[in-house]
Amino acid sequence: ATAGPVSQIVGGWQVTSLFTLMSGQAMNISAPNATLNAPGNANNPNYIGSGGLPVLGICNGFQVLCESHLLPGALTRNSDLHFLCRDQKVVIENSSTAWTNSFSKGQEIVIPLKNGEGSFQCDDETLKVLEGNGQVIARYVDFDPNGSRNLIAGISNEKGNVVGLMPHPE
Repeated sequence: ATAGPVSQIVGGWQVTSLFTLMSGQAMNISAPNATLNAPGNANNPNYIGSGGLPVLGICNGFQVLCESHLLPGALTRNSDLHFLCRDQKVVIENSSTAWTNSFSKGQEIVIPLKNGEGSFQCDDETLKVLEGNGQVIARYVDFDPNGSRNLIAGISNEKGNVVGLMPHPE
């Protein structure tokens, strides 16, 4: 018998640093034979972006998912160039992912925000697609703490199985 799907969680500055060193190469994340986005992996059943396997990247893990093109956009230096460490109110915009289905759409929650490079950026067309497809899963409430476009705190891919979130829901 084989085990069921295993959720992949990527994050931490160590992973991001390792990804930078291995740019463009396959990289094991946590499950045996699970590989990050590398040429030829799309047809591999263990490729973490395929088959609906839920993937979550928190903070620097969100950066890894963007840099590996599993999610669109990029995370850049905070607009005020300062590291943030505070509680932050976010509103859940999409409650249909494996990571947000315990919440209701429109529900506001408070979670820690700790980052120096947490400003979500993308081009206008990508932003239009994210908003139009309902891929924004969470948005900052009251103000933009780091300069993210449209107050975006988290997004998903088109399938909804890959999610990146800047705040730390620990």
